[in-house]
Amino acid sequence: MGQVNQPISVAFVEGMTVMDLVLAAGGVGPFGAPNRAVLNRQTDEGYKEFRVRINDILEKGDIKTNYLLQPSDILTIPEKRIWRGEF
Repeated sequence: MGQVNQPISVAFVEGMTVMDLVLAAGGVGPFGAPNRAVLNRQTDEGYKEFRVRINDILEKGDIKTNYLLQPSDILTIPEKRIWRGEF
């Protein structure tokens, strides 16, 4: 959801990661803030949010936030904010 080139719904596939989902959606759109992405997941304790740093995954090879997806996960990439210096 959010600032991707093609917002889509994807059938869950075992082993799918955050980056697989981003690539399936055509990548981050020009107005997206990829290092502020959020993965929302339903757990037994309720919804949990996991911060995802897509730029760090792509540009630095830092895969700490390239989470394995679970059924019903939702990834949201917010819009850039000029006041945050995100051009």
